[in-house]
Amino acid sequence: MTEATRRGVLVVEDEEGLRTLLAAILEMENYVVYTAADGQDGLAALDRHGDDIQLMITDLTLPRMGGLELISAVRTRRPSIKLIGISGLSGDDVLATVLRAGADAFMPKPFLPKDAIAKVREVLGQP
Repeated sequence: MTEATRRGVLVVEDEEGLRTLLAAILEMENYVVYTAADGQDGLAALDRHGDDIQLMITDLTLPRMGGLELISAVRTRRPSIKLIGISGLSGDDVLATVLRAGADAFMPKPFLPKDAIAKVREVLGQP
């Protein structure tokens, strides 16, 4: 992937270890990664980096602004951005709630690095 075609991903996760790990996994795949520790910082990062971000991955349980609220706010501000919700909670109810909020996909925690990359590529329409 050339510099011109690199894609920006915003990772919003309050667990520092997971946030750092997910960022490292994505960077190894040549994505440009931005991070935030809560929903409000996630919105601020989106405002700061504008069109550089094509995808946001957000935990559902976040301080200051929850993930579902963040997904809804991002969908309103940036309808074209792709959104993946992640959570330790799983099941049809969680999936339906995340999709109703405006996410494109849901990924239950824990997940393997290869599964995270596969989901990101799927949502971004990459091979």
